Amino acid sequence: MDLIDGAVTRAKEAFDVACKKTNEVVAVQKQKFEAASLESRLSKDFETLGRLYYDVQRNGAMAGDGMETVMDAIEDKQAKLAVLKGEILRAKGKKICTECGATLPAESLFCNYCGKPVADTDEVEVDEAEPAQAEEAQPAEPDAPTEA
Repeated sequence: MDLIDGAVTRAKEAFDVACKKTNEVVAVQKQKFEAASLESRLSKDFETLGRLYYDVQRNGAMAGDGMETVMDAIEDKQAKLAVLKGEILRAKGKKICTECGATLPAESLFCNYCGKPVADTDEVEVDEAEPAQAEEAQPAEPDAPTEA
């Protein structure tokens, strides 16, 4: 009888561990979905800002409060996105190098890519920690026109 009781106890423990892990995965997926939603709304805000800027440049209109409102909304969404990305990384047991933007294991003291010391994620804002990724995402600036 002890053998059966022990097997049942181990099965319950395994089930509890599996449930906990499933809940963690679901929580991370919800955060990823929220991050994707924020990125989509950010893209729309940037499009709106571009349209407003075009109107100002093309028509000579005043910039007004519209551009300022959109820029404030962009900054708010970027801050929320940075927090979400930090939470996702912590849930996965990872952190970001503040120098090169590489993703590292949470226990790393030095970056595996650039060799710089890595601060704890709690002490560093994720927004500041992603300069390399932000630069890659931005298109290159066109060459300045030259005078002939």
